Amino acid sequence: MTTQESSHAKSFVDDKVFRHYCRPKFLGSLNKTLSAEEKFIIESTLFGWLIVLDGKLKLSRCPLRELCSRWVERTHGFVVSSRVVPFSLLDVCLGIGLRVVGDKFDLEKIENNCKSRSFFKSSHVTVKMIYDEIVKHRNECSIDDFCRLYILLGMSEFLFPSRMGLVLGGLFRVVDDLGELGRFNWGGLVYDFLIQSLCSASMCMRRKTNATYIHVRGCVYLMQIWALEHLFSYKRQMPRIGNRYPRIRHWMVVRLGDIEIASGLQQNVVIVDLSASNEELEKEFVVQAFEVVRRGFTSDM
Repeated sequence: MTTQESSHAKSFVDDKVFRHYCRPKFLGSLNKTLSAEEKFIIESTLFGWLIVLDGKLKLSRCPLRELCSRWVERTHGFVVSSRVVPFSLLDVCLGIGLRVVGDKFDLEKIENNCKSRSFFKSSHVTVKMIYDEIVKHRNECSIDDFCRLYILLGMSEFLFPSRMGLVLGGLFRVVDDLGELGRFNWGGLVYDFLIQSLCSASMCMRRKTNATYIHVRGCVYLMQIWALEHLFSYKRQMPRIGNRYPRIRHWMVVRLGDIEIASGLQQNVVIVDLSASNEELEKEFVVQAFEVVRRGFTSDM
């Protein structure tokens, strides 16, 4: 989609309702009850920051609509004041602290013969079923099983949320071995999953279908972090106290209003290329992400 096409698409979406499923409601509820031992095990993985998520955290519909209408498929970026600002793997790495190199796997592949899948008898598992299983057997299951299900819930409700709350089949086997989670290209998987949905939404707008609703799956909250980093960080220099990596820890307390996002997308002041703090550059994942983006690599590594 060109910049002009994006402008046309924007005018078409005024009567459309955009929906997403990235709301850590169940995860936020569990976060209020985590024991010190459970937190220790979860924080030892790449997904340790999940424990700080609030159940009320979400991207509102207006920013979702504004950003989707400005998405440019060919360059994977958003139109801001007649220029395209990229949304890259670096935004994912800095935003939610996931590595952008490593192994990938098929998210959609059905995995039945694994420990985490054995908790569920239904052919389709939803995030609500994971939450109910955790609550029902909290005092019976081992702490390792609890952490497996907790991370599976976090992945399914926040990182790879889909319509109807269905859990992707490929996630079950990887959470069986918590020690092996670090070898996967999680940032690339999250990025690709969201990008595919944004491109599908863009195609829907371009074709001007009669559909009332446009559904966007994936970690759409990354779009809010992108907006805050690229459009508003220059005037939102909040003190970064303590460990604020990944940056979602810093931005999750900030509410981005409808009027603010609309005006921000029209402004001339925009940060195209992100930089990292010295603290962030001490992390191997961050350095790798800068190398990937600098060399123009794809996320298929």
